Amino acid sequence: MAVRIEDPARYRWLVAALFADVSPLRHSRDFRRLWAGQTISAMGSQLTLVALAYQTFHLTHSTFMVGLLGFVGLVPLLAGSLWGGTLADAWDRRRVLTLTQFAMAIAVGGLAVNAALDHPRCGCCSCARRPAPGSRAWTGRPAGPPCPCWCPPTT
Repeated sequence: MAVRIEDPARYRWLVAALFADVSPLRHSRDFRRLWAGQTISAMGSQLTLVALAYQTFHLTHSTFMVGLLGFVGLVPLLAGSLWGGTLADAWDRRRVLTLTQFAMAIAVGGLAVNAALDHPRCGCCSCARRPAPGSRAWTGRPAGPPCPCWCPPTT
């Protein structure tokens, strides 16, 4: 026996409280592109972190080296957070996004080349780890969209 809801408007507050508002994704093509790009970039960054830790452990069999790899990533994260935000505000946001994503792509490309070698080097893992947190600190700005023209103001 199916349960019938007599007044669906009565439960709209519950739906609004439990689920995210996806109307900007439906109404703005540019926002959909921005959201999809940021989602893909974030997933790629997280996959890279896991792959780096796995490859470092596979090469060295040392949990200390995996921890050291995380510590190596702390320095550019702090530097990018302290100075990167100021520079990102002073420069064109679209250009900053393009350059930082390009730097991360080159770092991941270096990791792929290193992994394809007959004898991969652990030092390459730490060198390729450095650009990712710094560029993420530059672009992970809660202040607003990367380019004001991508997300029109809501009234």
